[in-house]
Amino acid sequence: MYRSRSTRCMSIGGVFVAILLGIQAPAAASSAAGQGHPHQWKALDTAPRGSAVKQVVGTKEGPGNCVFDFRYALPPEGEALYVREIRRDLSRCVTEVAELRGQAALDAIAESNAEEKAEGRFKEVRKVAPTAGGEQSGPTASDHSYINSQGHGRTLWEDPIDATVAEVTNRVNWSWNNHNCVDPGWGGYRYYWLSASGWRLEENNFKNVYWCERQLSESSAHFFNGAFCAGIDTHAYWDRNQAAGDWDGWLRSGWSTRVEGGCTALLRFEHHLVREKN
Repeated sequence: MYRSRSTRCMSIGGVFVAILLGIQAPAAASSAAGQGHPHQWKALDTAPRGSAVKQVVGTKEGPGNCVFDFRYALPPEGEALYVREIRRDLSRCVTEVAELRGQAALDAIAESNAEEKAEGRFKEVRKVAPTAGGEQSGPTASDHSYINSQGHGRTLWEDPIDATVAEVTNRVNWSWNNHNCVDPGWGGYRYYWLSASGWRLEENNFKNVYWCERQLSESSAHFFNGAFCAGIDTHAYWDRNQAAGDWDGWLRSGWSTRVEGGCTALLRFEHHLVREKN
């Protein structure tokens, strides 16, 4: 049997423990975050009709660079979540995002995916069996039937013409019954980069593990472009991108991403959390 999930914790790497254990959307930015500093908003896109708009405070990583950490979750009946960055204030390290759920999110995700250029390249692996992450990490005998679920968390950066320049997707397949430990399935990843405009994949790392209460698929990645901004290299980092399936059927995502170098003000991020039909 499993221990109480309300108090159980696990080490999955720094800040991401808090990200994946939370079930709330990002907290609104504190008004004190910008106290004494003038607003310097950079408009990146418009909020889709019917979306909820939220501000999120990031962490400064050197001059002009901010890291934004996010956590999201879908209940067993939830279909999809779509997140779009619409403006950013690097002077205060604050971003503003628009969120859609349900069918509206699926429609926005389909439109976004259609904008991915054929000139890009990708690296993909699917159906990798997970490794045990600790004690009590296997399924237990039960009279309750298991339900198989599958989903993915995708985080991407887009340029001013809405072309995806770099993307990291993590996929998780697991079985759950809301009473016992998860029955682990498989995990996978997909990395995409717009090679036609000079982007390339520099480094990547993938992990697929499970515990009693969760199966976790996660990646770190680094993309590079020496031609996007004349004379200045541009980098996009993920550390890390995650998709997790829980014992109670919830699908969760956690992600931290940043861009560094030249012309990064021209890039904006999106995140898609989707419960797939399998």
